[in-house]
Amino acid sequence: MSPELAITLTILLPASATVLLALLDKWPNLREAVSLITAGALFFIVFGLLETVLDGARPTAHWF
Repeated sequence: MSPELAITLTILLPASATVLLALLDKWPNLREAVSLITAGALFFIVFGLLETVLDGARPTAHWF
């Protein structure tokens, strides 16, 4: 995964999960599952950027 995509996903993943959590208002177990899956996915995406940053690169994402 490219660093640009990883940075974009670190913004979009929690934002989309927030919308999904609002829609799952009546199902607390499903809300919890979405929260945990989102947190795990976000951890692995950021962890994937770690090597790039430790090598001295400063990845950026240009959206507009």
